[in-house]
Amino acid sequence: MNNILIIEDEKGARLALAKALEKAGHKIFQTESGEKGIEIIHNENIDIVLCDIKLPGQDGLEVLKQIHEHHSSIEVIMMTAFGTVEKAVRAIKLGALDFLEKPLEIDVVRKLIDSLVKTRPKRAHQQDLLSKAKENKYFEGMIGTGPAMQEVFETIVRVASSRATVLIRGETGTGKELVAKAIHKLSNREGAFMAVNLTALNENLYESELFGHVKGAFTNAHAPRKGRILEADKGTFFMDELGEIPKSLQVKLLRVIEQKIVERVGENIPQRVDLRFVAATHVDLEQAVKEGEFREDLYYRLKVIEIHLPPLREHKEDIPELVNLFIERYSKENARQIKGVSQEALDLLYNHDWPGNVRELERSVEGAVVIAQDGEILQPEHFDKKIQEAEEKGNTITIQAGTPMKEIEKKVIIKTLAQTNGNKTKTAELLGIGTRTLYRKIEEYGL
Repeated sequence: MNNILIIEDEKGARLALAKALEKAGHKIFQTESGEKGIEIIHNENIDIVLCDIKLPGQDGLEVLKQIHEHHSSIEVIMMTAFGTVEKAVRAIKLGALDFLEKPLEIDVVRKLIDSLVKTRPKRAHQQDLLSKAKENKYFEGMIGTGPAMQEVFETIVRVASSRATVLIRGETGTGKELVAKAIHKLSNREGAFMAVNLTALNENLYESELFGHVKGAFTNAHAPRKGRILEADKGTFFMDELGEIPKSLQVKLLRVIEQKIVERVGENIPQRVDLRFVAATHVDLEQAVKEGEFREDLYYRLKVIEIHLPPLREHKEDIPELVNLFIERYSKENARQIKGVSQEALDLLYNHDWPGNVRELERSVEGAVVIAQDGEILQPEHFDKKIQEAEEKGNTITIQAGTPMKEIEKKVIIKTLAQTNGNKTKTAELLGIGTRTLYRKIEEYGL
């Protein structure tokens, strides 16, 4: 049994919810205002709060802030009308565990409460993982010491337990599938993680691949097919390169996300499916919406939670750790004993802009490990010629028109630090600023 507080100003909805949860064996407290809700929390041992976002007086977000600050062990679920989903997203970022859209489905609420109770130990484990990630730099196969990657890790932990769709933005090679896998692993989902790269699908078989088909639905449909979405039932469905999905299928995908219903090709029988959607793209979806190539309603349905993965050139401080990780990995795969990497080689890698991001760095280290001899330390000559050429162009920085001044300043500081091998006095001298100013900038940019 749990002590559940319902904060809802609509009396009919509040009483119906209270009655259903009492039948499920929980002790219910209820009120119509945020102020009274906080008072109950101070006086009673509350486990879970169901709180409407739109309340008279103190709104649900303010209630959530107070709970998070003073009663962090209480788990909060926000309730919201469809038009205020953006506020629900803010609520998750402020510490809410999940949100429910109105009108509420009682069965969905009961299942969510049951899931919260069963998975409390797992959520404690998630927080432990995040704490260790901050100490040791590693998080579910990813590495990040700077503020940009640490924010990614924190967002993953915050959203993993919810059912909200997630849109991962980032250039090719930044590790979007690793983020999707981490979300699934840390979630409460019992089913499989199903990843589909939409660029790899046969254009003529998109619908069949995603939604399945019955025997005889089209030429060569000699046997029925379940489809990738149904195969991910009770799990996580990850769509990579979302911008590639044909517009003709976007309506059908929207229906699956909104109604959790799938219809196979050649069959008019809807099948219920319970899964979490995560999508990734490197293209500008907002522009695709403006140009009429991508449905606006589907776009907003998928970007309930948005995670931006920074390109490697914006967190070069992680290069040494990444290089060591890849040396260890590919030494084992190739039965080599590579002892490490020289400072000269690291300087070389630091001067490269990595248009292919972490994936390009990984392939470069793999190649260097294969070329090097047993017992060696990786040297500049072990790496590809184009990376060695970057050393010769080490004093140049490419900046696109429209780049914000802060980003330009950050790039110049990073490049100059690399040129001076981290000598801050020399760096400040070259930049024509004081060392105290440089230290302040280094802290500001998380370098």
